[in-house]
Amino acid sequence: MLSHTNRPWLPRFVGRDVGRLVVADGDETLFAMVRQLTAPDLWQVEHAETAEDLRRMLRMGGVRLAVVNLVMLEECPELADDLSARSRRGLSVVVTTDHHSESNERRSRMMGPAFYAPKPVSIVLLSAVLEGVLGAPV
Repeated sequence: MLSHTNRPWLPRFVGRDVGRLVVADGDETLFAMVRQLTAPDLWQVEHAETAEDLRRMLRMGGVRLAVVNLVMLEECPELADDLSARSRRGLSVVVTTDHHSESNERRSRMMGPAFYAPKPVSIVLLSAVLEGVLGAPV
């Protein structure tokens, strides 16, 4: 198990309500990685099986970060539009893909402020994104 003592680059966020993080990607390894990097008493990490699940979670409010597979965005243009609008209002978005290419990266960047993370997603990159979204570690 990862810990902050043996991995000093892992972010630690203590004593603040940081909201919800949603992983909309069929990759259970990625979901597990996000859960490992978060403190369960501070962060609510949820998994969206479908684009409609993610849209419902976004409508409920409080989502600070969405990790979304590019395939889901391609299958549901409404989700891509929704995430694009929300990212301009402060939602942080990480777009993942199993098939890295310049065109995939370009499509993910068209959504606005988004991080592009081809798989396998680096734990160091994901940690840095979480730190950037939620503030400096304590």
